[in-house]
Amino acid sequence: MGLANAIPLRILLMGVAFGVIGTLPVVALQIWISFRWDLGISISVSIFGFLLSTLIGTTNLGEKIWYLIPWTYAYRLSEITNVFVVNLVDKNFRNHVIGLAEQTGVIGIVASLVTSLLFLAGGISWFKRWET
Repeated sequence: MGLANAIPLRILLMGVAFGVIGTLPVVALQIWISFRWDLGISISVSIFGFLLSTLIGTTNLGEKIWYLIPWTYAYRLSEITNVFVVNLVDKNFRNHVIGLAEQTGVIGIVASLVTSLLFLAGGISWFKRWET
């Protein structure tokens, strides 16, 4: 038995890895917010971020600004692997789509790492002042 159109394991793991990379800034921000203010504020920010990422991350509405919203990174980065699953017949179109996916990947990973470092630095400096 088996699946006729099974997704290769390496592509599946690549999508998972990109999704994890995309969640790092949100995790850093949520931990900082929950310690700084309260769990209620953290949940409110999470709900707002989720709704915003649903609108901006999954539609063409935020095509130009998605990298400014950390909640969209996980979706946009894990979506890149769809290019390798879909069979595109036209070579020129396939190369164009792969180029766009690579561009999205580079922008997303850089944005994710930069915002993760910013949120971690902010959280660490706040924790330092909190402990003294």
